Amino acid sequence: DLLMFESRLGGLLVLNSPLDFETLPRFIVTIRVQDQGDPPQSAFTTLTVHIVDADDQNPKFQADKYTALIPENPSAGTQLTIAPSPIQAEDPDVGIRATINYSFSSNSGEYSYFELDRHSGKITIKKAIPQTLPLPMTLVIKATQLDNKDRYSITTLTVISDQKVPSVLRFLQTNYVTTVLENTPPGARIVTFQISKYSKDVQFTLFNDPDENFSVRYTGEIVIAKPLDFERQQEFVLDVMVSDGNQSDTARINISVTNVNDNDPVFAETHYTFVVKDSEIRTGMLIGKVKVTDEDIDDIVHLKIKGKFSKLFKVSSEGEIRIDNLALLNTSVCHVFVVAIDSGDPPRQASVPVTIHFPMDLLENELQSDSKEGFLVLMVVFGVLFGILLLAVAILTIYILKRKQYRDHLSVITATEDHPPVQKITTYTDYVHPANSQSHTNPVGKEDPILQMVDRTGADIRSAKSSKEPVSLLYSLHSQETSLGIPFAPADQLEKSPLEQICNDQSINSELDTKSKKKQTKPTTLTVLED
Repeated sequence: DLLMFESRLGGLLVLNSPLDFETLPRFIVTIRVQDQGDPPQSAFTTLTVHIVDADDQNPKFQADKYTALIPENPSAGTQLTIAPSPIQAEDPDVGIRATINYSFSSNSGEYSYFELDRHSGKITIKKAIPQTLPLPMTLVIKATQLDNKDRYSITTLTVISDQKVPSVLRFLQTNYVTTVLENTPPGARIVTFQISKYSKDVQFTLFNDPDENFSVRYTGEIVIAKPLDFERQQEFVLDVMVSDGNQSDTARINISVTNVNDNDPVFAETHYTFVVKDSEIRTGMLIGKVKVTDEDIDDIVHLKIKGKFSKLFKVSSEGEIRIDNLALLNTSVCHVFVVAIDSGDPPRQASVPVTIHFPMDLLENELQSDSKEGFLVLMVVFGVLFGILLLAVAILTIYILKRKQYRDHLSVITATEDHPPVQKITTYTDYVHPANSQSHTNPVGKEDPILQMVDRTGADIRSAKSSKEPVSLLYSLHSQETSLGIPFAPADQLEKSPLEQICNDQSINSELDTKSKKKQTKPTTLTVLED
């Protein structure tokens, strides 16, 4: 009976009845969950709830009232003997046990003769007590928690002596002022009236209390008769009359009620359902409005949304629910909770379930629009990747063509009738006429095998043809045993290289043979190894 689910379809547990740490500091509940299948499946778990002690009780004195007898010939510093026990109060909140401070509830003249130790509650005589001081007298002592000034309680100390009782009946104080918390329970003592003499005939009567919120006992104590409500009435001004049948006197008491945050925020409905009917769903669109009130005066209520779809919506302080992030909408029915938290101390809160329905056709259009945008982005990304791929293919193609052209310029592996298959090392010599040695400015440069290839042989032949100088090219074969195991074609079956074709056109081959036999000049040789 202590807990309940706010909704059978949700997992939000709420309190069903008040908790009290002093009577039940811990309890265990068993929770069962069941689906709607056929047959239904269920599971069980246990929830252990530890109650944290709250500061919800006022300090409590060990006795309802105390009595002190003034000794004969009292002097300053004399400690009074208190009955039935020393004055002492403690915090009933076991989990807190706050430190208690003691004080007098008034600064009137009769209190000036006594001194109260704020830590121990001991009372001593502060100065000499005159014989004219009417006794017995009642002192009101207040016990207050050090950590919370609103938590306090009062008791009375009646001081008596062997002096003669005065014959005149009167109030020792004609005006009383006190405060009380609105959640103070009925029966709690507020203040005790002090009179000059007590007898069995003395009676007290209250006036100006038509609702009978308070009552007065024969001892002069004012107690709460009905629960108080700050929101209904914040102050009471009561008149009190004391009489013994022969004499009477009156006094006035002003009671101020202190506000306590004792009301939860309340929603106008227990469940809200909104249906979106607009033709367009847009961010900031108003979905609906919830109404919440708080009976505590001056409390400000703050609203917020919780639940699986909480980021999809937002709620204003006026209770207006609007769409906040349309990109998160992926269903036609959304379930959320609106939570109301007041500004009291401690704050109190309440929540209400909210169901929001979106038209299915509007939702489909929205999803299709999102799909089109996503498809467009995908196509752009795909196009960029495809362009990069084409660029890579083009670069690779250029590389292969350049590589093939470079290999075409290398020596050829061949075989002849007189020699076995060999690996050729191509050597050529450029003979320049001495007369034109200075004008020949065709240096042999470094050959880039891939991108910056120079057809050195062709350049030499063209240079020789243009200058009309005899050019002699010598091809020599250096035999080297091959281990490749590749069949070789006869030399007469191989295609001639471009260099050999040019040599044939210019009748250079014969000149090469002649000069090779004569060996008149030692050639300058450039050797290119076949890779």
